[in-house]
Amino acid sequence: MSRNIIQKNKPLQKWSNAILKDEDIFLLKNLSLIYTEIEKIGTTAPGIVTGGNKYFILTEEQVETYRCRKLVLPILQKSSFVTDNIICIDEEVFEKIKERNKPVYLLNLAKVPRKNLPLELDKYLIWAGEQKIQGIELKKRFKCANRTPWYGVPIVAKGDIIFFKRYDILPRLYINEMDIHTTDAGYHIRLNEGYDKNSVVFCFYNSMTLAQCEFYGRYYGGGVRELVPSEFKKIVIPYRKIEESDIEYLKELFRKKASAFEIISFVNSKTLELKISKETISKLEVVRNQLIKQRKR
Repeated sequence: MSRNIIQKNKPLQKWSNAILKDEDIFLLKNLSLIYTEIEKIGTTAPGIVTGGNKYFILTEEQVETYRCRKLVLPILQKSSFVTDNIICIDEEVFEKIKERNKPVYLLNLAKVPRKNLPLELDKYLIWAGEQKIQGIELKKRFKCANRTPWYGVPIVAKGDIIFFKRYDILPRLYINEMDIHTTDAGYHIRLNEGYDKNSVVFCFYNSMTLAQCEFYGRYYGGGVRELVPSEFKKIVIPYRKIEESDIEYLKELFRKKASAFEIISFVNSKTLELKISKETISKLEVVRNQLIKQRKR
């Protein structure tokens, strides 16, 4: 005769809860009480909504053709444009993306009178406005039709840190060294006073925080994990100011494509190990790997 065993934390809304023991869930939640939630570190907000990335974000060649160099802003459109082996978006990274002829320049025309537009750009906008998406002209689509002018994309504030909600093994968190915009594929964290962006990104890559990413997130076909902002904000970080030499060493680990274990172990040694036992950290790694293994099946 079979019977169901009901535990305190089950059944719950997410599959991750269903495969963990109560003691694992309690561990994740109890550790949250001694560290800082991301929502208390800064404000998280989505990037720019253009209403038509294909038409409002240009390549280097298009910027030259339409003579609009002074009317564009650098922008990161997709996380796939950035390699997995970095934690900092700087001029060098931007140049490499640009060299691959990717669209990296956002038209910034909301406050520019039509009469002041270069002739080549004006002709382009006339053409773009007539292009149909799902049977509707671009300039008549909801986002564009409610703007004046229709091509004046609203510019939102950038952040100190850029976060992309979907990832494979390690989350995509970047130091925004170049002060670049993103589309709404990315989220910006604007840090509160007293927090160092390099240190926040460094401290993020520890066993506890990454286990919580796996626990709170959801997953889609192919085993890709997604963390929406509401989930991301409640994750905690063992924040402390990190020495520049340690930050550079972490960057080097990413550049040389070190294993996740090597990266996490190094960060743990500078963060979690200052407060909790290595035995507890090992338990967190077991939980993290268990959740990754489950979504990869």
